[in-house]
Amino acid sequence: MAKEKSEPVEAQFTKDQFLGSSRYTMLQKDVLSGLLKDDKLYSLSDVDRQLQDFLNREVQA
Repeated sequence: MAKEKSEPVEAQFTKDQFLGSSRYTMLQKDVLSGLLKDDKLYSLSDVDRQLQDFLNREVQA
């Protein structure tokens, strides 16, 4: 019987865990507090991608 290789599952964390983390600066945490939902879990790559997308957006006057 052949074993199927499964991709490793990325750990997921709550909004509060990200806001309490030392991984992000206070400015990044301020942005994340507005971007992330309280009742959802996020992986590090999801949060990093959302943060980069927000920071790379063009400012509309």
